[in-house]
Amino acid sequence: MHDERFVQMKTQRILFWGLTALLLGWLANNAVAGERPSQTRTVMRQKLVYSANIIEGITLEKYDLVVSNATKMANMNLTNTWHQTGNKDYYEAARKFELDIIGLIDSATAKDTTAVQSAYTRVTADCIACHRICRKQQIRLPDGSLPAAPAKPPVGTRK
Repeated sequence: MHDERFVQMKTQRILFWGLTALLLGWLANNAVAGERPSQTRTVMRQKLVYSANIIEGITLEKYDLVVSNATKMANMNLTNTWHQTGNKDYYEAARKFELDIIGLIDSATAKDTTAVQSAYTRVTADCIACHRICRKQQIRLPDGSLPAAPAKPPVGTRK
């Protein structure tokens, strides 16, 4: 029983930090890349709301909350305008996300807490990976090139 509780607490911490990393990455991207079209900003914020609700459902073992919010997130992905870019890397990342979100829905429907936690960890990793891919597309200069990488500060200093 003690080991199971430890694993559950560890998994909850991983989920919390995963969502935190996703949120911070999104906020940092917004600061670096400038304003986004309001539709993109709205969609991403709604995905964060669904993610928070999924975490609440996992934590409180409210599987219906997990299923409903994961389904909403999956449906948003189907209408995502990034599908229209023709970016092969994005398409592959989106497909992986779709498969993992289906796994999350299936695990929550089965009320399998361990499988739900594992599935949500995969979904979070998919989100982070996709943002890495899309971020490059979002910050392209008008001529289509990527901006030069910022100079690295000297070791031991912060910006």
